[in-house]
Amino acid sequence: MKRSERLQPVHELANETERGCALRVASVQKRLVDAQRRHMELERYLKEYPHGRFRPSAERVLARPAL
Repeated sequence: MKRSERLQPVHELANETERGCALRVASVQKRLVDAQRRHMELERYLKEYPHGRFRPSAERVLARPAL
């Protein structure tokens, strides 16, 4: 039996492990991008909120009579 034939199972295992790790990295990178996008949205909201951008609409909602 050739050396390459003996090492074939090791090679396949290494490839499977590498693919699994690559999938996990891709998943974590997607979660990171989503979290960064959400963080930017929240930062923008935080900057806009004190300046009253949402105040007029909030006052209209609060001024409505209760059902």
